[in-house]
Amino acid sequence: MKKIIFLMFVFPVLLIGCMQPVQSPIAGAWEMVAGKWVSLDSTRIYEFPGNLEGNQICIYSDKYYLFSGRFKLDTAPDFSDNYGGGIYAYDGEKYEENLMFFPDPETIGKTLAYDLVINGDTLIKTGPIDVTEDMFWGTLREVYVRKD
Repeated sequence: MKKIIFLMFVFPVLLIGCMQPVQSPIAGAWEMVAGKWVSLDSTRIYEFPGNLEGNQICIYSDKYYLFSGRFKLDTAPDFSDNYGGGIYAYDGEKYEENLMFFPDPETIGKTLAYDLVINGDTLIKTGPIDVTEDMFWGTLREVYVRKD
């Protein structure tokens, strides 16, 4: 009888535990350790570390993301804030983000698609930057390490 009572309590607990939603593999906090951004005409190339100094973090939940940082060119006197966020989708390889907030109002509501690879505690995001026709950016490669 004790075994039956025990199973009546254990089985529901195990069942509920197995029904927990699967967390996205990118959920958590990430710190940028390298980046490269190239303009469409290749006349502007920004590299971190390199001609850019600063830092940036990116935080993902199961559905939302946000990034915040500050950078400055080695020739500039001041840092500029870099931030944004929104909703993302990730299927294990392709990654899309829909910007809900960003300093450039023309960018809000845009969906950007990138290749995203996770190798251990390293996340690498690459691809073309296709935000608005008048933007001068062409491609990016950002490398993050997990911080949580």
